[in-house]
Amino acid sequence: MGVEATGKYTGNKNNPSRTGSKLIRIGYYLVSHFVSVQLPPLVFSMKKFAALLLLISAGLISAAPAQTTTFAVGSTTVSVTPLATGLSIPWELVWGPDDFIWMTERSGRISRVDPTTGQVLPLLSVPDVTPTGESGLLGMVLHPDFATTPFVYIVYNYTDNNLREKVVRYTYSAATNSLSEPRVLLANIPATTTHSGSRLLILPDRTLLITTGDAQLRSESQNPASLNGKILRINLDGSIPANNPTPGSPVYTLGHRNAQGLVRLPSGKYL
Repeated sequence: MGVEATGKYTGNKNNPSRTGSKLIRIGYYLVSHFVSVQLPPLVFSMKKFAALLLLISAGLISAAPAQTTTFAVGSTTVSVTPLATGLSIPWELVWGPDDFIWMTERSGRISRVDPTTGQVLPLLSVPDVTPTGESGLLGMVLHPDFATTPFVYIVYNYTDNNLREKVVRYTYSAATNSLSEPRVLLANIPATTTHSGSRLLILPDRTLLITTGDAQLRSESQNPASLNGKILRINLDGSIPANNPTPGSPVYTLGHRNAQGLVRLPSGKYL
């Protein structure tokens, strides 16, 4: 399978006015420049992979559309080709069971990207997203039984007097290439223009993990009654798992500053 990464031409990654985002193909890995890394079995070391990400973030492998750049990372030769351009701060990249790349952009758009042609197929522009600073449409995950349960889970910032964060489930229709039937699973999480997280991960027990930032309220990350600076755990229908550390609370772990990545290792440990 081809591998994609998001990159920027210029500017600071927290600047929403920046333009010229692009998706680039890198060897055989699906990576996102600003966000999580989702990898098949590695064929070169993580040290080399980290070096590759540093080159991306430094802009050293930016290329004009349709131009391939080849360079060496240790003994590995890497080729980089732009796949899609004109994007608005891509945040999440998920390789879907349909062999398309599912992508969120912080401005609020969810799309499927053809990994062969680079064609971007918009599914939905989430109507109440507030994209300001680091806030906007953030993490996304697909239901593990997507063929029979085509649910798409997203987390994003919205405005309700003040900036907030919520987790919403949509239903995908392949027939119309669209998302509909939004269901709010968790809402009213305090947010600000920085330190809003947020990443989603579905565990083998079919519970959903959600990372939240401290929203610059640093003491709240240690407050078990607050949802800020936490990893939260809920069931896929939005209810609270009976075996959470505190009965009736979605708080799973606390003391986090602004977790923007979340992955489960084969050992069962989390990063």
